[in-house]
Amino acid sequence: MWRWLCRIGIAIVAVAALLALGTLVPRPLLAFDADPGGARRRILLLSNPIHTDIAVPITEETRHRFGFLGADGLLLDAEGARYLVFGRGGRAFYLETPTWADLKALPLLRG
Repeated sequence: MWRWLCRIGIAIVAVAALLALGTLVPRPLLAFDADPGGARRRILLLSNPIHTDIAVPITEETRHRFGFLGADGLLLDAEGARYLVFGRGGRAFYLETPTWADLKALPLLRG
């Protein structure tokens, strides 16, 4: 019985140590660039009290990779479009809840 408790305790400590290490050690120290001479891109993280979005610059590569969105009416070739912005959640919640004051139960549950 004590052996099992010790093994479980060691496993819990090991998992906690790995999680702490992954949180505390900055990723760029462990990662490397696949193409060190390649162009850098700025990806934006947009946030407000309710929603968080990711904005990816529209380039030829972006147009190629996300070209399937054109079938749903998203125009990546629109004049003046510089970023493709996307987030996660239910459409109704995202569109109908710009602030906490606009929060409704049904869109929240669907999201």
